[in-house]
Amino acid sequence: MPLTVLIPTPNHDFDPSEVAIPWKILRAAGHRVVFATPDGKQGYPDPMMLSGEGLDPWGWIPGLNKLRLIGLMLRADGNARAAYRELEVDADFHAPKPYAALRVEEYDALLLPGGHAKRV
Repeated sequence: MPLTVLIPTPNHDFDPSEVAIPWKILRAAGHRVVFATPDGKQGYPDPMMLSGEGLDPWGWIPGLNKLRLIGLMLRADGNARAAYRELEVDADFHAPKPYAALRVEEYDALLLPGGHAKRV
């Protein structure tokens, strides 16, 4: 029996791995995934987790932050980046519900993704 799964995200800086991989698995299993953000506008992932830029020890230094070495290993892996590219074209992802409009009885499951940024 298909479930309706709610994935709330912040407006900015969620971990794309923790949103896109579960979304892809849930959709492949036939479940409906609904997204929610604080204001009902599309959320955006932490760009560092997609590019690796800024994850190196020198990532905070202007100019040097473009030099990605360790950041390429710390960013989301290829599977997560590919899943996020698929998620970017999902209509439900582009039309999240505002948190204030959520009603617990409308969902069978809740997935709480994380991230390392302050806003998550």
